[in-house]
Amino acid sequence: MNGLFGIFLSIWATCFLESWKKKQRNIQYYWNCGDNSFSPQDERADDFKFYFFYNEDTDSLEKIPKAPHFWRRKMRQTLSFFMIILVAVTIIMFSRLKGLFGAKKDADGNVIRKAGPYDWFII
Repeated sequence: MNGLFGIFLSIWATCFLESWKKKQRNIQYYWNCGDNSFSPQDERADDFKFYFFYNEDTDSLEKIPKAPHFWRRKMRQTLSFFMIILVAVTIIMFSRLKGLFGAKKDADGNVIRKAGPYDWFII
């Protein structure tokens, strides 16, 4: 069954790629850009990197760079890191406590009392 699926998927991918190329050629024809006269570099890149601010002192429109969302992303990464550490420390603490208060043995090594409801939780 996996072999048939692989053959079907390869045929489908080839047909999809060829139909996409055909659609691209049609769009290039309709938009009149089939001669590659357009620039691969987006000329509007500056519009997305700056705020436009009207300065009353100079009576002109100035570009102010947009601050990236660096600190917001860094805060999210730091919080998730500390949460992962907190979960790991909690798991380690519970496993160690289970070892301290788990099965009690007498002098011969026989188990007197088994561990609690977390018997399956072994690290």
